[in-house]
Amino acid sequence: MAIKLIVTLFAMICFFLTGCDQGVIGSPFLETPVVEDFTISGLTAFFDGAPKRVTITANDGSSTGHISIWYEGLPPADYPKTTAAPSEIGNYAVTFDVAESPGFNAVTGLSAGTLIISAHPLDPIVEDFTIGGLNAYFDNSPKAVTITPKSGSSTGALSIYYEGIHPTVYPRSTNAPAEAGTYAVTFDVAASEGFNAVSGLSAGTLVISAPGFNPVEPDTPWVEGNVTIDIFSFNDFHGAMDSSASASDPGAARFTAIAKQLMSQSSHSIMLAAGDNYQGTALSNYFYGEPVSRMMKELGIRYSAVGNHEFDWGADKIAQFAEDGDTVFLGANIFLKGTNEYPDLWHPYVIVNRAGRRIGIIGLITTATPGLVSASIVADYEFREPSLARL
Repeated sequence: MAIKLIVTLFAMICFFLTGCDQGVIGSPFLETPVVEDFTISGLTAFFDGAPKRVTITANDGSSTGHISIWYEGLPPADYPKTTAAPSEIGNYAVTFDVAESPGFNAVTGLSAGTLIISAHPLDPIVEDFTIGGLNAYFDNSPKAVTITPKSGSSTGALSIYYEGIHPTVYPRSTNAPAEAGTYAVTFDVAASEGFNAVSGLSAGTLVISAPGFNPVEPDTPWVEGNVTIDIFSFNDFHGAMDSSASASDPGAARFTAIAKQLMSQSSHSIMLAAGDNYQGTALSNYFYGEPVSRMMKELGIRYSAVGNHEFDWGADKIAQFAEDGDTVFLGANIFLKGTNEYPDLWHPYVIVNRAGRRIGIIGLITTATPGLVSASIVADYEFREPSLARL
């Protein structure tokens, strides 16, 4: 008899301790229902004057206890908590209670989510989707762009279309292209709960680059929220490597220290050179700019405009600057004479990518360059007005 009494008291203590848990009413020997035990639907609806009831049904093997559904307005909706389904436009917190049933405790205050009653279905927009794969290199395989809906956006089926942009010839098709070229990418979204169908959304331009330099950097992961991208630029360094130089010519050591400090303040920063980097001091002149190239490589300065002084030792030296410093030169208004073509020494633009944002950088040079350097050095080039650049 004493043993039976002790066991009974122990069971009563466990029961009362469990019964004190918020929202749980019942025995510790029974299962307690959770939200995942139920299928919830009807959380999005459109205003038509009728009450909008959320449906909650138990999944197989879950509690069969009676379900009481509660609705409460979220600001600015003024709707006190009640079991009466709302009918007005607004957002409503939906919770539910489940009565005790065989094998299951009763539970209260489970969250079913937010009921949204809208004035009309929403139209999906490009910003509702994450787009990837717009930059690729040719390897004979199709280059499919990826488009995925962000949380809370339309889940309608997507149809992605590719069409060549002149001079790339590729009729509009859902088949991803494989050849090097540029392609306009659009997509359609089928209707889904809470969203209209929409067609012709622009995903951007797919660039499949041939082997060699790609003017578009690979995509980087998208960083949500506001992002600060610091863009630093310097010009007219003129080979000032001497550490004892004046304040206006800081010298390589001081310049490198300042540049590194600025770049370290943000993981999304960009450092650019605006030209006239090499010629101007005995040290740099003697080695044809190699010390400056090494400094720029150390700092990770990948892109530089072509300045008029980059021609001082001959245009062929630009190729050497590029090789020594791993530098890409930009000159959008410098053409091979009598053509609309650019020489291999520089490119008109580059598109860099920081935090998932694409930033275009264009290099330009003064049209007065032929009068500032030896005419024979630039005889093969035309320095046109910036508005005539071919991008």
